[in-house]
Amino acid sequence: MNAMTTYLRSGRDVDDAARANGHFANGSIGSFEASRYGVRLPNRNTLRSNGSGGMLRFNLEDMNRLAVLRRYETPNLQGERSLLITGPDHPYSENFWKPGHTIGL
Repeated sequence: MNAMTTYLRSGRDVDDAARANGHFANGSIGSFEASRYGVRLPNRNTLRSNGSGGMLRFNLEDMNRLAVLRRYETPNLQGERSLLITGPDHPYSENFWKPGHTIGL
């Protein structure tokens, strides 16, 4: 694991930006970033996973959707899709939310 931080504005007691890189036991690598300067991104906490079969991305500002890209789709269908993951067919929907009511809004 290695990391770096920086102050972008003098007079602060905390770092304005940070980045860490990690190497996991299974051989995969990861990067983690944080910044106090996410202009117009007040709560952008994003998790993204890239693998040999595609990509998944979750964004806290849009908690009802999951971005998915599948490598094994036919070429004319390959591309990032935005899936609604809190609809009435979700396995826990009857316990937590009703159709038409999004999480977090």
